[in-house]
Amino acid sequence: MPEKARVEDKPKNIMPKPSAERIELKKRKTSFTKTYLNTDGSFSVEVSGKPMNFNNKSGNLKDIDNTIVTKVTGGYEYENLANSITVRFAKNNQNDKLVYYALNEEHWIAFSPTEHFTEIGNPMDSGIYYKGIRQNIDLEYILDGTTLKENIILFPYPSSNSISFDISYGGVWLEQQKDGSIAALDIQSKEPVFSLNQPIAIDANGKTTDIVSMNIVKDLIKERLIVTVDYEWLMQANFPVIIDPEINVDVQYADIDKQVVSNISDTFLSSGRPTANYLGTYPNIHAGYIDADYETARGLIRFDYMPALPPGAKITNAFISMYMWSEVVQNSINVYRITSNWTESSATWDNPPAYDAASPVATNFSAAAQSTWNINITNDVNDWYKGIRANYGFFIKASNENAPRLGFYSSNSSASTPKIIITYKIDALGVEPFLPYHGNVNVHNGNLVLSDVDVTLPGRGIPIVVSRTYNSRDVLIKQ
Repeated sequence: MPEKARVEDKPKNIMPKPSAERIELKKRKTSFTKTYLNTDGSFSVEVSGKPMNFNNKSGNLKDIDNTIVTKVTGGYEYENLANSITVRFAKNNQNDKLVYYALNEEHWIAFSPTEHFTEIGNPMDSGIYYKGIRQNIDLEYILDGTTLKENIILFPYPSSNSISFDISYGGVWLEQQKDGSIAALDIQSKEPVFSLNQPIAIDANGKTTDIVSMNIVKDLIKERLIVTVDYEWLMQANFPVIIDPEINVDVQYADIDKQVVSNISDTFLSSGRPTANYLGTYPNIHAGYIDADYETARGLIRFDYMPALPPGAKITNAFISMYMWSEVVQNSINVYRITSNWTESSATWDNPPAYDAASPVATNFSAAAQSTWNINITNDVNDWYKGIRANYGFFIKASNENAPRLGFYSSNSSASTPKIIITYKIDALGVEPFLPYHGNVNVHNGNLVLSDVDVTLPGRGIPIVVSRTYNSRDVLIKQ
């Protein structure tokens, strides 16, 4: 019987099609980014300062989901749903357990208030609230990315200006740092695993103090962590007062070349404290006049790792988004590109990075109170990707530095933290898994792709392959 004539397979258009709502392209996830296909066919990538995704046990990037669910394990009743870290909570500390934070089974820390309490904790989304752990003291925990924020909430008038926690840990040893933080170092390698940041205290009117100590005390039976806020400041504060130490984990992300806690550097400088550094748990970036203590403030922000864009991507716009929480807008901001390298740990009013005052990115910019302010940085982002300009971030000044400050949530806040949003269109070049091909021709735009291997060097390790690729549309565009 004669063989039936073979019908050639029709090319399948697997290019994602726009829909009535934007959709996430899950294969383009990175640890700190998510990419979306917009309704008009363009793409947007959201760059976060904190991890948005994590590698599961199969090595695939999945959404971080810190929803607290019921899961009875090892004396704890609750656990976060999906993350590279495991956090567990007990309903109260009657069994000498309250909080467990682990990078893995070998590296962990657990802590509980020294004094027992009977009130049952109330799980809420990605956290839990314990009411009345002591007279006029509540305790709240919030998971944000891989950060666990602890809010010690003092009401008038607490019986003491300090609170003690019993602590235990595994695979690490704790070392007090000069800046007041505590580092948890791997027993073998002495490399940082996670850290307990230097806490600050904030009163109901937004006044802050960093005169908050966090000390490890050992006796024959237990090891304790004692958090103490300055008594004089506390007596002048407006209640409730929040003391907010936090735990951060140092993670080696697969798509970043070193261990990092976050993808962002952000802080503020104050003229009233010209040598002070606000690295740590400060939840705000300020611009303008704060008060007689801090006086004038200026902000700094930089996203340290920007995602690779696909071949043929053409950036159409880019914005840096920051939530401005002040109740009234009595000022505006000027934004400048920073022209020298800087770090959160070294930036002060007396030691600021250089910036381009002659060519501001934005002048007299303002938007509504208690809303997200989107500042156009399209030209700068284009220059970063073209290699024209280095990314040192942005310097934020109030247009009137004597007018009341504008407060923005920083990456240390558990509320709406800064993002960069890049929108681009693709003139599809090269070979991508989501592009439709018929032979060597992209059926989406007619691009002819020809590839050939010039050199292959096999070996015991990863082989070296040198190849060349020709894109017909790339040639036409350059002409």
